[in-house]
Amino acid sequence: MYEEPARTAGYAIMSQSLTTSRGGFTQFWRYVAAAAIFWTIIIGGSLIWNLHLLDKQMWELARKEAIANFNKDQGFRLWGTKHGGVYVPITEHTPPSPYMVHLPERDIETPSGRRLTLMNPAYMVRQMMDEYTELYGIRGKITGLTVLREGNAPDEWEQQALIRLRDGAKEVSEVAIIEGETYQRMMRPMYMKPGCEKCHGHLGYKTGDFRGGVGIAVPIKPYLVNKRDSAEVFTLTHAFIWLLGLGGIGFGTRQLRGRINERDLAEIEARLHRDRLAGILDIAPEAVITIDADMTISLFNQGAERIFGYEAGELIGRPFEILMPERYRQGHRKLVENFDNSGKQIMQVGDRGEIYGLRKDGTEFPASASVSKLRVEGERIHTVLLHDITARKRDEEALVAAKEQAELASRAKSEFLANMSHELRTPLNSIIGFSQMLEEQVLGPIGRKRYREYAGNIHNSGDHLLELISDILDISKIEAGETDLDEEAMDLDATIEECVRMMGERAETAGVEVSLDIPNNFPGLFADRRRLKQIVLNLLSNSVKFTPAKGRVTVQARLDGDDAIVIKVRDSGVGIPKDELISVMQPFTQVRKDAHESGQPGTGLGLSLVNSLTKLHGGDVAIESALEEGTTVTVKLPPERTLAN
Repeated sequence: MYEEPARTAGYAIMSQSLTTSRGGFTQFWRYVAAAAIFWTIIIGGSLIWNLHLLDKQMWELARKEAIANFNKDQGFRLWGTKHGGVYVPITEHTPPSPYMVHLPERDIETPSGRRLTLMNPAYMVRQMMDEYTELYGIRGKITGLTVLREGNAPDEWEQQALIRLRDGAKEVSEVAIIEGETYQRMMRPMYMKPGCEKCHGHLGYKTGDFRGGVGIAVPIKPYLVNKRDSAEVFTLTHAFIWLLGLGGIGFGTRQLRGRINERDLAEIEARLHRDRLAGILDIAPEAVITIDADMTISLFNQGAERIFGYEAGELIGRPFEILMPERYRQGHRKLVENFDNSGKQIMQVGDRGEIYGLRKDGTEFPASASVSKLRVEGERIHTVLLHDITARKRDEEALVAAKEQAELASRAKSEFLANMSHELRTPLNSIIGFSQMLEEQVLGPIGRKRYREYAGNIHNSGDHLLELISDILDISKIEAGETDLDEEAMDLDATIEECVRMMGERAETAGVEVSLDIPNNFPGLFADRRRLKQIVLNLLSNSVKFTPAKGRVTVQARLDGDDAIVIKVRDSGVGIPKDELISVMQPFTQVRKDAHESGQPGTGLGLSLVNSLTKLHGGDVAIESALEEGTTVTVKLPPERTLAN
């Protein structure tokens, strides 16, 4: 007689659940779309920022080249001024200057009869600038507001720059067009110095007066070409990482959606089960009472009405203790608290499974009772199954044993976030594994050598990208302040020796000798052992990678005068150009010469990660290097991390 209503109610519950599920489905895909958009914003922002830095770097390098050429010209001019000019043979290219005719010794003749003419510093620098322009395309010019030689007259830009320099400016620098080409132009002031009056004193100038300016114009075209090439590399790299991230999000989405579907089905089944159970409870002879987390009655079945004499409406929302004699109520609260803290699903209430109930008319009766607890939609409830043993005297029956519903949605979300880095690495690990099998011909010979080389390239690129992702995640966590140091007292010498052993096979394969230089009884260190190993291994890896066969790598540890620990990794490798030492510890910065000669491209993150981890320990990193002479990286940790012997 209860089958049809139960079925109808079940259909209603299923319909409601499906409607809720569709709403959750829409919300789920909104989260997925938000994740994809967020990932796109991150990668797009990174690309825009890197292109901005690339543009800024281009102009900065052009300006530095202009300054370097200015300093060269200034040094040459000051040298000439110091020596009062230089006598040179008179030629068609270097005739006597008509602007120094007032000097009695402008032209002289050697005892052998050779005729010489005096070149003053301005004459010397002008001639050198003209020849330098023909050789390298870098223009130079000495000019002033008052000139004797027409060829030294300023153009419009130089005229404005000279006025600004005369009014006190230290430098005038702009991007300008010269003969249809873009140049970085710079001019700095030129003042009369001791020795200048010899040639310019007759014009009324004296020491300290503003005489004019030295201008330099550096062509931008070569920098634009380098910028374009670098921008293409940045764009392709970011596009690959973006696609890789979207692939990880897609894979994680499929996994998470499957788990959510399983959860939704479980919820529908549970609600159908509860609906059927409600119909069964109403015809059960026993009292079934449900108690909410605040210990109030939320369900009171017909069996309970018959036993206790109450109507259900009289008790819903009232404390459960109303059904117990006064003397048992305080003990009942403690019993329920202990029950909530236990790991059991069902237990007996009261000694020997017997309690006393209190009917509406005030009479007491003995009963046996069992209690079960479960969570429904995140809320804890208790269900009491009570049997009046006064009239029936029959054994207690256990009605309900239910499993707690785990918070699958929250767990799935946590797993999704925790597995993001794993999902990014999973496709790469497959690529690396299969390419290695092809390269080693595990599945059979590959006829063409070129195909094996392709497999090797795929393998090396996969390793490179895997290392890049790991380093990016490490650096991102550090920059976001999410990396905590697990500090402990540790032996530095043992840790360094372990790193050398770990690098041994790789060094032996490369034909590089690795040696240690650590004094006996070296003091201990208070630091994060794993992160310190990461620092040393990164430095060793770089040294071995960029040191040719038969080269040498030395790891040294010392205490300086302040008891700070100094770790040095020195190699005899290809070295780093001096002008790249400043930027080599920036993320994604690679030394092109090193990478070309070693044949082993890096991620450009190793030294950046070393620098970040060292700073987390309160230390500093310094690099000394010269091309073809090797590199020395020094990691210095503060004295407070040194443990006394």
